[in-house]
Amino acid sequence: MTVVIDTNVIVQMFGSQSPYARLKQALNNGEIHLVASTSIYLEYEEVVVRYADEA
Repeated sequence: MTVVIDTNVIVQMFGSQSPYARLKQALNNGEIHLVASTSIYLEYEEVVVRYADEA
């Protein structure tokens, strides 16, 4: 299955008690494939940098 994942879901996937743990597991196991446009990748980058700056 091929999916586009919202930026907020990407960020929330990495918590230890994440409600999206199954999604992360499916990505890691190759059950689903993440696809995104350049603009979505840039949004991912912007959010990750923002979170890194806050840490």
